[in-house]
Amino acid sequence: MWSIATQYKISIVNLEKWNNLKSDKIFPNQILHIVSTPLIGGLLKDVKSKPIGEKTGHYIVLPGDTLWNIGVRKGISVQALMAANHLRTTLLLPGEQLRIPSSSRVNELSSRQGSVDTHGVPVDLLSAYEDAGQRFGIPWTVLAAIHKVETDFCTTNCPDSYAGAVGPMQFLPQTFAMYATLAPWHTGTADIENVYDAIYTAAHMLAANGFARNPFAAIFSYNHSDSYVESVLSLARQF
Repeated sequence: MWSIATQYKISIVNLEKWNNLKSDKIFPNQILHIVSTPLIGGLLKDVKSKPIGEKTGHYIVLPGDTLWNIGVRKGISVQALMAANHLRTTLLLPGEQLRIPSSSRVNELSSRQGSVDTHGVPVDLLSAYEDAGQRFGIPWTVLAAIHKVETDFCTTNCPDSYAGAVGPMQFLPQTFAMYATLAPWHTGTADIENVYDAIYTAAHMLAANGFARNPFAAIFSYNHSDSYVESVLSLARQF
């Protein structure tokens, strides 16, 4: 189901809703319904008809795009894209036009832009939280809050917990193996120590444990503590 959602740029939650599924398990030859809207089709048609590419210094946002994914393709940091376009949030709208700064301008903008937003969330991770959340139907603020509570936004060489949890999002290895999800731009096997793989895996785990139906229970499955869940939800409301 993950690969289908990625191909059609829709969330697993919507796939389940459109097909009355109780879980993300599907079977060979099973027919799935995918809802399409004239708005999305029209936007795609309009975007494809505009000859805007690398040399123009502009980019037209497509449905499913995030600042992170655009930055990866263009070789530009999220901070530089936000500064070049005077953005206060990482949310994008299909059809929106972004300025793609030159290399020299990127260096200038990156030196000006801070590494965290006004709530202390690392800017370079914002779009990863948002994209993973969109794909699995999880608010990005919940993913950021879990990361903050678990390791204070650690990205590399994060200390293991006394219980044996590992990596930026503090997964037990056996739990990570159950929900392991590669970040869309990665290849190979998901890595528990890679912050982006860990974020997408966390979103997958929450969705698989029924976040859409019962957020409290889904977060509880991540860490079996009522106070932990309350801390995550309280922090998420602050972002």
